[in-house]
Amino acid sequence: WYVALAKCVPGGDTYTPTFLDMSPKNFFKYYFTAWYYLHFTQGNDSEIPVYQEDLDVVYLTFAILSGFAMIFQLSAARQLHRSDAFHPIIQLLTSIVWLYFVSNAMLASHFAMFQWNGYGIPMFLCLGRIFQTIVHVGTLLLAMLIAKGWTINSTALDGQTRLTYAMVLLLMLYVSLAMWYLVWLDPASTIYMYDSWPGIGICALHGLVLVWFLSTLRQSRRKEELDEKRAFFTHMAILFSIYILSVPFMVTLATLLSPWVREKIVDSVTLAIEFITYSILIFLLWPSRAPKYFE
Repeated sequence: WYVALAKCVPGGDTYTPTFLDMSPKNFFKYYFTAWYYLHFTQGNDSEIPVYQEDLDVVYLTFAILSGFAMIFQLSAARQLHRSDAFHPIIQLLTSIVWLYFVSNAMLASHFAMFQWNGYGIPMFLCLGRIFQTIVHVGTLLLAMLIAKGWTINSTALDGQTRLTYAMVLLLMLYVSLAMWYLVWLDPASTIYMYDSWPGIGICALHGLVLVWFLSTLRQSRRKEELDEKRAFFTHMAILFSIYILSVPFMVTLATLLSPWVREKIVDSVTLAIEFITYSILIFLLWPSRAPKYFE
């Protein structure tokens, strides 16, 4: 909503009545000052804006779902740790699933509180977005480690420097995007956050990461002789290709959506893709199957 208040006087702001014209009526007409307090809410007294309506329900739903996923993964990690099979890949996945739950829980709390106080919990919003970024970059790192066959059919990790540079660059772009969105973007603007140079850079980098991921995974699969591990590489190629392409896809979808439904739909679909990805990884790397893939 927007409200405009205007003071209409002859001659505009430059008009000043003479002493002879200064009557009680003119004084209140030209010099009276009023203070207005305007408080807008939704029909149900909710403070949350229309383009973020129901985000509290969305994040609460995925906080519960990711909570169950975290419980399953922690149980799997405990079993693998007891059997001395808690490989670095599983450790990274466990950290990602845990942060995924924490970010959803924080954002659910923020948007739930937003309904009542009009600003939510800013610290939870900030930390939730930071954890979302770490989770996404961590998932791409997990994809590249699997593509390189690390602890699957190779104990050495080749190209560590290039991999580190790529992940740091992606993380910096996400931080730049967050700064642009939170600091420089006009709150009244309907521009999507990816319509910026950091957003364009992120989409372009995802395309390069996809090509790099598939070419690296193909080489690792070609070296493998065991059918179970070759099938595992194939499953990872399909799963992570969909995950990596989800960002450019969501950016394209967002440009086609109206501003008042864009954030709700984009966040919902993104959370669903992430949850499905982590659920499949938890299933494929369950303690009864993981030892068959890792050395």
